[in-house]
Amino acid sequence: MSDEASVHAVVLSATHLRAAKSYALAAFTMMVYDITITFSQEVEKVWKRRFSGLTILWFLNRWIFFLATIPTLFSFHDPRWTDKPIQLTNLPPFVGDSRCEAYFRYPGIVAAFQRLFIGSVFMLRTYAIYGRSLVAAGIIALFLIAEFVTKLVINFKFGSAVQLPKGMVGCILAVDDAHSKDFSWFYTTELMTDFVVLVLTVTRSYKEFRRVRRVGEPARLWRVILKDGIIYFLLIFSANVMTLVFFLAMPSDLKAINASFIVMFNSLLTARLILNLKSVSTREGSRGVSTAAATGGTTSRWEAAVLGDVGNDFEDDDRLGKMGFADPESSGLSGLSETTTLVHRNSGYDDGMAFEMTNRNRPNSGSSLPVYSPLDSPYTQSDISSKDPNGL
Repeated sequence: MSDEASVHAVVLSATHLRAAKSYALAAFTMMVYDITITFSQEVEKVWKRRFSGLTILWFLNRWIFFLATIPTLFSFHDPRWTDKPIQLTNLPPFVGDSRCEAYFRYPGIVAAFQRLFIGSVFMLRTYAIYGRSLVAAGIIALFLIAEFVTKLVINFKFGSAVQLPKGMVGCILAVDDAHSKDFSWFYTTELMTDFVVLVLTVTRSYKEFRRVRRVGEPARLWRVILKDGIIYFLLIFSANVMTLVFFLAMPSDLKAINASFIVMFNSLLTARLILNLKSVSTREGSRGVSTAAATGGTTSRWEAAVLGDVGNDFEDDDRLGKMGFADPESSGLSGLSETTTLVHRNSGYDDGMAFEMTNRNRPNSGSSLPVYSPLDSPYTQSDISSKDPNGL
């Protein structure tokens, strides 16, 4: 190679390296900014609610992932990652003799686990809006597990550390041109999972949105679920398509340039989606219809521990149980003004929870029955049971 070609190669490598570093720093800044401007809302809508499995998923997606991205920034700028040798024994063959060789797959591993956390959030949401449907949640689980395994296999099999000229600093994932199509499945599987979530969300939300509008009830919450589901998919779809284009068309040291952005963008969008749903739920009233009431079942202890109030936030909170996931016409609930509904408050679910009853089932006498707010009822379930052994 001539001196001129060598100089050009060095300049090109330096330009690509600077672009990768700047892009990663911009993505991290975006995430810090979003955490800052939504922190008060997070405290109000997440940390002041009862602790549940959803709270854990929020913490993993928002804070553990945020902390997990910090080493990536150091690996881009700290010369010790590429210059200082390390002594490693009894480790798999993919670990080399430098920190970068041992580390460069770390962002891909973080991305795989992050998708597992985010997918679990969507799985719980789908379980709630489909009336405790294990089938709907199971469909997402299958795609999510396949995506997780695929990401890990591709990351370890086809990833490599970028080779930089001497004097340049940066531990960055690179992909050989020969493996570009193979590595593209890292993001293709993500698109497939998100598409399944979109189809399930839109199908259910549109059906419920039309039904509550037909009976003249507010449909704001279902509108938010439908709108946010579509917007989330379009944004993350666009980001994934851009990443796929980079992997297929860009030089090897720039193929993964969008990787840092897309995982942070994923975390940001998921957090915003949850906060939006919780906010609209609060505006429409600080109470909700339990999943048990909507489906005619009883909320089990594990559901209360794992879901928390996610069932309330993802279900419309009209006071007479009109939003239940069973079709009111097909389930014989067309006389909704006389339907028994158990309503619980969002403040928590425990052994001492006060259940309140409104509008008992009674023969239709043609008379106009008053409609009471569940929160106006002075009776708890224990009061009702003590007054009437049949609980009526």
